[in-house]
Amino acid sequence: MYQPGQKKVAAPRVSIGMPVYNGERFIQKAVNSLLEQTMPDFELIISDNASTDRTEAICRAYENQDARIKYIRQSTNLGAGVNFRFVLEEAIGQYFMWAASDDCWSNNWLETLLRDFAAGTALAFGHVVSIDEHNNVIEKFRYRRFSKIPFVCWVQYYMREEMYYKANYIYGLYQREGLLKFAFLETYGADNHFVFEVIQQGRLSTNSEACFFKRFVATSEGASAKEANSGFLRKRLLLDMLPYYLTFPKLARSQGLKVVVIALLPLKYFKSLCFMIYRSVSARLRRDGL
Repeated sequence: MYQPGQKKVAAPRVSIGMPVYNGERFIQKAVNSLLEQTMPDFELIISDNASTDRTEAICRAYENQDARIKYIRQSTNLGAGVNFRFVLEEAIGQYFMWAASDDCWSNNWLETLLRDFAAGTALAFGHVVSIDEHNNVIEKFRYRRFSKIPFVCWVQYYMREEMYYKANYIYGLYQREGLLKFAFLETYGADNHFVFEVIQQGRLSTNSEACFFKRFVATSEGASAKEANSGFLRKRLLLDMLPYYLTFPKLARSQGLKVVVIALLPLKYFKSLCFMIYRSVSARLRRDGL
């Protein structure tokens, strides 16, 4: 167990990067969840994007209590993408993972994913469970396994539904040095594009024994009636998703994968359309108590 003031003399096995902006509401739960990991050999790098709430005070208190925590406050808001990159570049561990300041993890998360990091693995992930602001379980998503055959795995990930929990794979465990050559695209769905590029370098491993608790908090914010009506057709037809879909062929590293991705694009679009309708109808039925 690490004590206040204890100094680490060697590089940790895992580096965890936590970009944050105004995270006072949930950051304590997130940090506590990481400090309770059964695999304690890690560093936690918190990069504060010039928060205006109590995030700094909370993080500095943790930094003074545990030598594994390194808190850095940015003088200006760098933007989310740059802050994500910043914590990666500050890391020194052999393995790396990003951590959102409002999520939680089962205490075996790191231990389990490290055990799954066999030769040829590019990304290790667990099982997603959505929680509310009080840590109550909203939904335990269906566990998904990927093929050990690289080409099949890439296609499986590409076809995985965006409106389910696909974006959360970016919060898995990677080998740090392998990440440094990838860049975040300044586009919608950049997290999915990033993972698609990474797994073309190796296997995507998942394990149902390690849980990632993704927090969903309802807010009162929303588009105005005018904005909602003007964008209704575009949203229902997923027109704004088309540039996102068309980016995948550009990121395919082999000609064969590029051809398959393009050929499957109409099917992927139709699948997403059906899934959106299904989720919309299901949500309405739940609201009506049916």
